[in-house]
Amino acid sequence: MTVKTKCIRDPVDMENDGLRVMIAKYWPKGVNWSSIDMRCIALAPSEGLVKQWLGHKRLCKKNNDIELLNVGWNDFKNRLMKEYNSNQPKFSHIIEMLRRINTHSNITLLCNEKDADPYCHRYMVKELIEF
Repeated sequence: MTVKTKCIRDPVDMENDGLRVMIAKYWPKGVNWSSIDMRCIALAPSEGLVKQWLGHKRLCKKNNDIELLNVGWNDFKNRLMKEYNSNQPKFSHIIEMLRRINTHSNITLLCNEKDADPYCHRYMVKELIEF
């Protein structure tokens, strides 16, 4: 089966989304809770890490510095993996549960970032489930 990623504001696809899992810490205004099946805050980055990343991302885009943006993204991914590893065994249990579900159902990981934005933690989580 497939692990997909979407912005929480994207339309629900009842046929193909499968289990819809929100993996962001903050719930977006105006989005109905009925648009998800499960919320998993344990897979969201910490507030401090998100603030640091978003500040870095804004600065890089303002200066049109893609190279620095990629360096910052790699740093973010390393720090997020440290957060995940410090939250064992809870993190491993959640990933394993999603892997088992994925053997018989599609999973759609949802976050607040637009799906076209490649700099979102949901792509890391997707890779961990598919690993």
